[in-house]
Amino acid sequence: MASPVDVNELFLKCMTESVTEKLTARTVAAYITSPFEIYCNNFVSEAEQDEITEYQKLLFQRGNDHENQTVHAKFPNLVTIPFERPEDGFKLIIDSMVSGTDTLHGAPIYYLPEGIFGVADILEKSNTESSIFGDGNVEDFCHNKTMIILFK
Repeated sequence: MASPVDVNELFLKCMTESVTEKLTARTVAAYITSPFEIYCNNFVSEAEQDEITEYQKLLFQRGNDHENQTVHAKFPNLVTIPFERPEDGFKLIIDSMVSGTDTLHGAPIYYLPEGIFGVADILEKSNTESSIFGDGNVEDFCHNKTMIILFK
């Protein structure tokens, strides 16, 4: 029988920072495609940065719409949990996983002891091995900038 998961203890373990810089998938992608973007994001004031154009806003919106359609078609029973701050969303995601939710969409994920933060397009239940999230396995799969994390 699986041991019960203390949601608060797990949340605190994941949110305890031990590095100064957080690593995100966006940081890795920027490093590969445009290392100068990392410098701009970290050292150039917002006032000096280029504004997002209407065309870029349209592209982002169409990309989000396409992602939502694709994800809902592939995972019709997924759950999307609303939240105001990513940190609050992460706590709600842990609660939902521990309660037995099979598939989550747009979930913020933190493991700050390693400086890792991101938003998973899909979190899907797996019954393979053990992880810090309880009896199960956390595996990352990156495919076309989509991260799927399996959990039990």
